[in-house]
Amino acid sequence: MDQMEATDNTTTAAKTCLKRSHVEADTRAKRQRDLEGNGIDTALEHYYEHRMPHTEDEWNHWERISAKDRTMNDISNLLLNFSLERIEAPEWPDVPPLKAPPLAATPPQPYDKFPPKVGEVVFGYHLDEVVAVGKRTALFVCHKDGADTRMIAKVAIEGGFEALMREMEAYKKLSGCGAALMRDYIRWNDWKSDTFCIRWGLVVLERLGPNLLDAMKRFPSGVIEPMDRVYGLAVQMIDCVERMHSKGWIHCSLKPENLLMDGEPAAGLKAIGLRYSKQYVALRTNGTLAHIPEPVYDHKKLPVGDPNFHSIGYHNRFCRSRRDDMESLGYCIVFMAKGSLPWMSRKHRNLMSTKTIREIGTAMKETSLEELCAGLSPRFVQYFQIISHYEFEDEPNYSGLRQCFRV
Repeated sequence: MDQMEATDNTTTAAKTCLKRSHVEADTRAKRQRDLEGNGIDTALEHYYEHRMPHTEDEWNHWERISAKDRTMNDISNLLLNFSLERIEAPEWPDVPPLKAPPLAATPPQPYDKFPPKVGEVVFGYHLDEVVAVGKRTALFVCHKDGADTRMIAKVAIEGGFEALMREMEAYKKLSGCGAALMRDYIRWNDWKSDTFCIRWGLVVLERLGPNLLDAMKRFPSGVIEPMDRVYGLAVQMIDCVERMHSKGWIHCSLKPENLLMDGEPAAGLKAIGLRYSKQYVALRTNGTLAHIPEPVYDHKKLPVGDPNFHSIGYHNRFCRSRRDDMESLGYCIVFMAKGSLPWMSRKHRNLMSTKTIREIGTAMKETSLEELCAGLSPRFVQYFQIISHYEFEDEPNYSGLRQCFRV
């Protein structure tokens, strides 16, 4: 038995040696073909020298894996070895290391408290004169370093920052198209600690002429005179709003203070106060534009802005569209001609209170068109009759509305 077992072991060893010799012969032939065909002799030489099995355990593993896995193992080992050990990096020309971008400018010490003072410099803009100051926003007349052109700078901090950013986005879309031209805008963070900062914003606009309310105060009677001048301004106001609507935006806060003369009266009007402006069109999936759908009535939504010039639909808590802009514009025209509106009262000092907004809305609904336009030309009644027939998505007939005030 021992002799038979020894004979079997000898036979097995001989077969193993013969198999190894065949594998080594095939390997050498394959290496020769690769050397002749590919020319990557150094990589292949290194591969066959280090990756072929040498020990008994390696040969046993080599025999156990399938032919497909062995082929993939050959390729992966070759690529790994060739990419990591035999490819040398090209000699690139000397390039100076990239410098880190400069840190965002931080406001100097004078801006630790709001508002900035006249004479200070905010990011290259010299504050020359105060126009208006609120709790979170301030308006200044300013000029830039090395330039004599005077502009308007609107500065806002936390609380007014978000509104200023919305206004900035509207100016970016509407500059030169019915709205004042935006020259510059800057945002920065005033870090008070590692985890707390106050956000600041700056929007620089072109400086325009007086607004319509200031223009009215220049007349002894407190209204625009003569009436032909009112008609001319009404046509310019319609032109201004039409340009904004052509860009897919509605103003949503039209009032005499937000309509400014662009230099000479014949140059036209431009709108400011775009805090509540919004787009009335939405982009469809196929790339076309569509009017936003009329939302559901929301009794909890309180109107924002000056309620004296809101449309009746907005007082009823409905979403605004182009027809609401034209209605607010009509109230502005009547205000220029008469100096007041029937629902205006001196007791309404706080226009932001809920009680005042509801009282003004109720008075507007109870005021008839004849009472609103009492003492004025039938042109005004015709204007309001035209816009009263518009639906939510209807495009106003701007030429027809202008014709109401053509002399």
